Amino acid sequence: MTVILAAAVILVAGIYYVPKMFGYDPKAVVSGSMVLAGVSDSDRQYYKEECGIENLHGYDVGCLVYVHHTDFDDIKNGDAITYRLSDDFIVTHMVVDINPETQTFTTHGIANDRNLNEKDIPYSSVLGKASDFSIPLAGYVLDWASSAAAKILLITYIVVYIIVMVTNNLIDKDSDENNDDNEKQNNTSE
Repeated sequence: MTVILAAAVILVAGIYYVPKMFGYDPKAVVSGSMVLAGVSDSDRQYYKEECGIENLHGYDVGCLVYVHHTDFDDIKNGDAITYRLSDDFIVTHMVVDINPETQTFTTHGIANDRNLNEKDIPYSSVLGKASDFSIPLAGYVLDWASSAAAKILLITYIVVYIIVMVTNNLIDKDSDENNDDNEKQNNTSE
């Protein structure tokens, strides 16, 4: 059980904490608005002709993407950006138009209806550009690991583990003392 816990901790550190040291913030994808499989051929044609976007990239629900802070001038049509719509609501959508004068973006969830663009997203709301790659299902793990239930479970496991280790050490110590006493009695009776 200890090996499994250690492996889980190393895996979480590798997926979550190590990228943070290099400026990449992991985010879970919780909706299907960027699922590439949901994009029709006519939508692909629209993105190519109207937005100048040749290659679409998307994210499956439950995957983990990494977001890296990016300067305004380095964001281009077709890039997926992650931004705050409110304090509690973060979105990752594709940029379909940029207004350099107001430093705002129009974004679109590629699997959504084309008329559902989000307009005038200020650069100040942008957390960064989302990575082109994602880790399938790891977003579910991140969401669960950051929940109160997971934290309670982890704390409970640690407390129980410590109690078991201390109890085992006390039993082993008591057993060793009894063995020493028995050896002394056997040596004196001989």
